[in-house]
Amino acid sequence: MSRNINCVQQLCIVFLVCVHVQAILNINNNSSRIRQKPFMEEVMDVTPSIDIEATNSPQPPTDSVLESIRLKCTLSIDNGNSSENCASICDAGINLNITSHDDGLMEKVTNDLFTQCPNIETLSVNDNPHLTNISGALFEQFFALQQLNLSQNRIKEIPSDAFRGAHALTLINLSSNAIESVAGDAFKRLAKLLILDLSANRIKQLSAKMLQDCTSLTHLILRRNSLPQVEMHFTTRVMQLIDMSSNELSAVTFKTPAPKKQQNAYPRNFSNVTLLLDDNLLKNLTISPAIQIYDLSLARNQLDSITELSKIRPFLARNLNLEGNSLTYLDSKQLPVSSKLEILRLRGNKLSDLEVEELKSHFLNLNFVSLQENEWTCKDLKRIVTQLQVRNVKILDADDEKEIPARNPECSWRALFRFATRAVPAENGVYRKTKQNYAN
Repeated sequence: MSRNINCVQQLCIVFLVCVHVQAILNINNNSSRIRQKPFMEEVMDVTPSIDIEATNSPQPPTDSVLESIRLKCTLSIDNGNSSENCASICDAGINLNITSHDDGLMEKVTNDLFTQCPNIETLSVNDNPHLTNISGALFEQFFALQQLNLSQNRIKEIPSDAFRGAHALTLINLSSNAIESVAGDAFKRLAKLLILDLSANRIKQLSAKMLQDCTSLTHLILRRNSLPQVEMHFTTRVMQLIDMSSNELSAVTFKTPAPKKQQNAYPRNFSNVTLLLDDNLLKNLTISPAIQIYDLSLARNQLDSITELSKIRPFLARNLNLEGNSLTYLDSKQLPVSSKLEILRLRGNKLSDLEVEELKSHFLNLNFVSLQENEWTCKDLKRIVTQLQVRNVKILDADDEKEIPARNPECSWRALFRFATRAVPAENGVYRKTKQNYAN
């Protein structure tokens, strides 16, 4: 009996020892797993508001950059804390996503960010519904900053000297905010600025000398605002694009510094400028002779005459867009004389006649014209198409099947071109054969 009791006791002792050993092994395994946890996950456990994610490297300033700056690092901050790990990715550029309601958080974050990234070149603070204002001291320590994206926030105004200290900026994107006012010296001392995007805001007034320090500006984008009129004094010599479409503009004035006394003419410092003034209410257009426009778009401005075009001297545009206006007649006395114009867009007006010979005499190198959706009669349109064919002027959108006038199959574009290419009278009255003749 005593032997049986001893055996039971020994079995119990062995069982307890096994349980104890297993518990120790489990603890060791858990601790080893904790020690093997990636370093970035440990940081996330300590500061769960920080999220770092790799994306593509930043690209050179292009049209796509105006919508979003592509970055290598995304840093989301809820409470203003940052991580020393950001120092290793500062050179790639940083995107701050502010989700706090604290009005003073932005300044706190940028100060802390400068401590970690004194040489940062790309910074994006976009799509933050709680960012409503920026102070003049916000970026003053970012002396190396080149690209700044502040789009899709709720910023209401741009204060005086808003980018103080950030004199290396080449791109500022302030699109899609709620900006109503811009201080006259908001862009002070930004001599390296190339691209300024203020589109999709609520701006109603701008200072004429707002850009006087921006001597390197190439792109100015002000579309989709509420500007009733604009006067701008440009000092840049490399302007490429001015986009003021979709405003409420009735008057536009562009000025440049007066030429020196010893010069007989304005310096050619604004060549090949694209000027977009679509979807406005334009009545008065005054442009300095130094601004040489390559592409001029005045579509959908309710224009009933081309008086303003005669004010542009010299007229060097290659592409003139007058579509969607209320033009009834092109007065030859108001047509500027140009050897440069190649494309003339007249679609969607109220034209009933067109003097092709006078048009060609003013625009010697005219190659393309659009005519659809006007008030031509079939007879006049046949004459116009034929005269254009004689002078080697091609019709844009000529494959349009829309009848002109409606319900008259003889005036569809296909029918007109069949008519015009069968026998095209030359200027001396002699009929000449075309490829269509030989095909038949």
